[in-house]
Amino acid sequence: MDTEALKAMADRLQDLADGAEPRYETRGICAHICDFLGATAAVDFVCIRAKAWPEHSGNMYYPVPPGRPAYYGDNLWSGEYGAARRRLCGFLAQEIRKEIGDETN
Repeated sequence: MDTEALKAMADRLQDLADGAEPRYETRGICAHICDFLGATAAVDFVCIRAKAWPEHSGNMYYPVPPGRPAYYGDNLWSGEYGAARRRLCGFLAQEIRKEIGDETN
């Protein structure tokens, strides 16, 4: 993936971290970055990098505490659960920027 695409993905994640409305309130972070990577690669990207997040649940596929899937139809971006998801987005954006040497945000 080229640097410009990674910057754009970091920007999208940072927007979510900063409170932007998600495109899909019933879907997680991967759904919001799959247009940059594809669905499978988006899952891999989040799973690998989220392990370093201090709040990681311990569940590779559900990194936001409590580490289990939400119920279908639930808004994943509201309440304390949503706030934790947004903090993870900010962490992921920061990690991307470190990787590409662009720590402006």
